[in-house]
This record gives sequence, C-alpha cells and structure tokens, in this order.
Amino acid sequence: MGRHTAELQMRDHFARTDLRAGQAELTWHLLIEDPEVVRTLARWRGSLAGAEHLAPVADEGLHLTMQVVGLLDALPADAPARVASAVRDRLRGLGPVTVELTRPEVVEDGVVVGVRDDTALQQLRAAIRAGVADAGLEISDGDDWWPHVTLAYSTTEATGESTREALAVAAEDPAGPPALTVQRVSLLAQRMEPPTYVWDVLDAVELSA
Repeated sequence: MGRHTAELQMRDHFARTDLRAGQAELTWHLLIEDPEVVRTLARWRGSLAGAEHLAPVADEGLHLTMQVVGLLDALPADAPARVASAVRDRLRGLGPVTVELTRPEVVEDGVVVGVRDDTALQQLRAAIRAGVADAGLEISDGDDWWPHVTLAYSTTEATGESTREALAVAAEDPAGPPALTVQRVSLLAQRMEPPTYVWDVLDAVELSA
C-alpha cells in the first residue's frame, strides 16, 4: 500500500502480481471490532460515496494487517496450527494495546487511516514475527511496515486530489480520530476477490496480561 505524494496518481490496488484472485494467503490481522471505532470509520467512509474509482470496505472487512506468513498452497499443511501455537506462546502475558488512529489520507491504493504512534504495534508485530520463525517458517518481507486500516480500495487510475476533496467530512469531524484497543490478533486464510478481500478465521490469540 503506497504512501501519498504531492502529485498522487492512484492505481488499481487489485492489479497485484504477488497474489491471484481466489488464492489464499496465511496472514495475521487485527480485526476492527470495537463498535465505536467501526461507527467512526463508517462515517468517514460515507464521505467517499459516489467515487466510482473506489471500492468501500464493509464494516466486517475493516482490518489492520500485521504480518503475511505466505501463500497457503506453498506452506506445509500443518503450518497454520504450528504458527498459531508459536505466536500464542510469544504473546503470553502481553495485555491489550491501545493506539490512536489518524484521520483518513489518500494513498496510491485507496483511502486509509494510519496510527499516530505505532510503537506498541511494532512490538506486537515483532512478537508475531518471532512466533512465525519459531514455527520454522521463513518470512520474506522486511521491517518496512506501515500499519493502517483501509476504508476504500482504488480500483482504477485516478487523481488523488479529487479523492481528497471527498474527505471533507472526515477532516471536519469534531469527534476526531478514535482510539483503537487491540484485544486479540487473528490468524486468517485470506483471499483476494476484487473489489475486496474475504477470509476464514483459523485461530485467534487473546491479549491478556
């Protein structure tokens, strides 16, 4: 998911070369389930209605990707169980994490909200990555990770300026960005089905000190 530039040109998020439509990947997500946070994000997402180049993410699809483990068909059959067990061991004793979200911004692939201070999430992700390694699996991506929640995916080329104008509702929202408390991390078998993603929850690890 690309960050924005001064002269942003949006692109089709789903024109990916690393994942085919319908192909499943094993991934750790934070699923956005707090009703107050979901209501705020839905209100901001509503300001994008009518933008033909954007595919809004439904409430049940709101998430923050923590770590992609790999394509399921390239992993051993017992990989999900091994990864879940190892990450659960790494997260034992770690309590819930609260972070403040930002107002929406336009990026190359869509409209997202970021995290104001991601220190706690970076620590959580490091534990997840250590657990994946403990399970004997190799992670191919590096440490260049930008935590964000996508409100809408771009489905074609467009200019970023027109999208920014549609975000006036979010920019003027007096309530401000919400705080997100992370209670659990979820292990998913996720599939890209343009213009969205769908998944099956394979396991979840509660954060309880």
